Amino acid sequence: MKQSNQTKLAYAAGIIDGEGCITINKKKIRNGNYKGLFDNYYLSVIVTQKDGKIVDWLYGNFGGCIYFHWKGTKTGYSHEWVLNYQNAAKFLKQILPFLTYKKSQAEVAIRFQSRINVGQTHLNEHELNIRKEIYQELSSLKHIYTYSQHPNIQKRVNIAALTTK
Repeated sequence: MKQSNQTKLAYAAGIIDGEGCITINKKKIRNGNYKGLFDNYYLSVIVTQKDGKIVDWLYGNFGGCIYFHWKGTKTGYSHEWVLNYQNAAKFLKQILPFLTYKKSQAEVAIRFQSRINVGQTHLNEHELNIRKEIYQELSSLKHIYTYSQHPNIQKRVNIAALTTK
């Protein structure tokens, strides 16, 4: 069955909301002629799954790379779909209207990537600080959790005690 573009984008957004990772990675690189190393940041969108069907679908529809990770045990493997840099931002812009849980993360990631000038080899201290701040902002969004408010929730721990600490 052929999927419409809107259906594909909504499905991809559901995968990202549930199983995806929107991240700004930090790596050490040289800054132009400066002799030392400094932290630089780059955008990634990642989905890791045991079964390869979903990552194959993402790759077929949005490109990127697929990696197979083997951990040396009978069930110790996973498939990982990865988009980086501008491709990640373009993908996030496409699925943004359909995102729910990770919408704010996607907005921060898109804002981050919009600051990147392709081919830029020297970054001043101000720009490095801005990228670090956006990196920290996205990181902090990953630690916001909401407890279920369903009236029939089966409580195994005292949720009220967890939230008052």
